[in-house]
Amino acid sequence: MSMFEKPQIIVHIQKGLNDTVFDCKWVPCSAKFVWDPRQKDDPVANMEPAQGENKRDCWTVAFGNAYNREERVVCAGYDNGDIKLFDLRNMLLRWETNIKNVVCSLEFDRKDISMNKLVSTSLEGKFHVFDMECSILPKALLPLRKRPINPPYGKFDTCLGTESSF
Repeated sequence: MSMFEKPQIIVHIQKGLNDTVFDCKWVPCSAKFVWDPRQKDDPVANMEPAQGENKRDCWTVAFGNAYNREERVVCAGYDNGDIKLFDLRNMLLRWETNIKNVVCSLEFDRKDISMNKLVSTSLEGKFHVFDMECSILPKALLPLRKRPINPPYGKFDTCLGTESSF
């Protein structure tokens, strides 16, 4: 492993596969490994870019589709606006889109049901909501901007140092 490929491991306390503190880790510098600390030297998933593709910086990840013990996906947001959904069971890229700006955060709506909605925020302060129940490819429902709504249903960071309610 070269010096530039050296892992910079970040513990995702709120985004573990089974909601445990040390359940899963991510290596953002190369944006290609998912680590499980119970497997000391081997990554759980290796998601390298295809031959000839540029390596992008991964800014955020979200784990989803954890309604049973077999199904797992990881969704990654990148500095160029790409959002990629990886199927960890089949080790495939399941879906991808581009929101044309840095992806700051990703979140699935609920952990106890199959994938339903995915919310992403971008550096420009927009929200994007994707319907994940579509048979093959999710469709964008609507891009949201920060608006006052009463009562607030949730909060998301906007990469601008603020939290937004929707």
